[in-house]
Amino acid sequence: MIYRDVYNFLVNKASSKEIDIVLNMIRHTDWDNNLRVSVKTLAKDADTTERYVRERIKKFLTIHKGKRILSYNNVSEEFPYKLLIGKSSIFYMGDLYVKKYKFLYSDKFMSLGIYEKRIILMSLMKMAENKQNRSFIRLDEVVYRNEFQAGLIPTKKELVHSAKKIERTFNGYIRIGYVGNIYEKKEMLDVQVDDVLFEGVLENNTERYLLRKEMFKSGYGEFLGEEDCIELEKVGKYVYNSLIKFSRDVKEVRDDLLYIARKVYTDAIGRLAGVIGKIKREEVEQGEMSAYFSSIVFSLITEELAKYDNECKTREWVMGECGTGDGIIEGLNKSKNILNVLKTWSEDWVRTRFKEGSVNKSGYEREVKKNNKLKEYVSNLFTGIINKERELKNKISEGTESVIERLKEQIEQYIDIKIEKMHPLYN
Repeated sequence: MIYRDVYNFLVNKASSKEIDIVLNMIRHTDWDNNLRVSVKTLAKDADTTERYVRERIKKFLTIHKGKRILSYNNVSEEFPYKLLIGKSSIFYMGDLYVKKYKFLYSDKFMSLGIYEKRIILMSLMKMAENKQNRSFIRLDEVVYRNEFQAGLIPTKKELVHSAKKIERTFNGYIRIGYVGNIYEKKEMLDVQVDDVLFEGVLENNTERYLLRKEMFKSGYGEFLGEEDCIELEKVGKYVYNSLIKFSRDVKEVRDDLLYIARKVYTDAIGRLAGVIGKIKREEVEQGEMSAYFSSIVFSLITEELAKYDNECKTREWVMGECGTGDGIIEGLNKSKNILNVLKTWSEDWVRTRFKEGSVNKSGYEREVKKNNKLKEYVSNLFTGIINKERELKNKISEGTESVIERLKEQIEQYIDIKIEKMHPLYN
């Protein structure tokens, strides 16, 4: 999607060819906003040279702080850039946007000058606001000059020329007229876009490509179908969205949590790749694969939880032995915040999978069975991690209680109490 921050940059800051480059950049970002496209592909899709793309990337990286749109991606040598605008849908809730219509990536659009592209983009954003294929642009919004700045288009003559060029280029599918606003006595552009130009929309399929690539790399040789991809991507988005949700009060660890989300999602895909063939041969019902995948994610988050529990204990031990210098307190607080978010996530995962009960006997018995199965799965998983922790105990962790042990006990009690309250006689 072309969100407001992208739109503002394109209309106010970008040159004509920079608009084409940025529009193609937002087609190739993952959920972490890493730019996963080569310079060669960007140059080809934006109809320019690789040298020019490299120059623009350098510019986007070096614009003074607060206005740059690219930064370096420190966790990947293959894809070294992160886009700072046009963040993934994970971070946008209810924001206004323009869809990535195919005609914005066409040779016709790329052949236009900066003023024509500005008129089209402004019109599309206004159409997104009013939910129509018609918009009005006041001339004094775009044509003005004062001692501080000039408008987006230098003169009314240039505006008229650009409007005619747009109509010629798109063979009348975009129509631009001039009207007067009788209430404000202002001249306005009346821009109408034919429905045919709204029919084609380009999607960002970066995550789908990465999912299939990881599956293949991990040993699954078949092509993963669209429905399967959508199922698994929903689980991935759930991991991201929920970690963001539970970290609202500790945003300083947001980047660390997103790193964990990517690591867990990628590792879970790798584990699923080893069994997905068997799952598909059993012809499971829709949703069962995502449920199995979600359980893998839960086990990996639990492992991260144990890791950060041990990290907190280590930092506390270092404080006791060496004092509080060199950012030890800050590091401990950071680890504790991550630990608490992961613990909340784990508790929520169990709560959302608990079946609340049915009014009839057969439904009640079926759901009690499912809840006991959930309890058994969690208990076995946590017991395995606890046993591993006991094997690795050292003088730092000796005699301390594991967060996994406490969580295991709490979840078992929670499920037992909830099952008891489900009983028809209880109600």
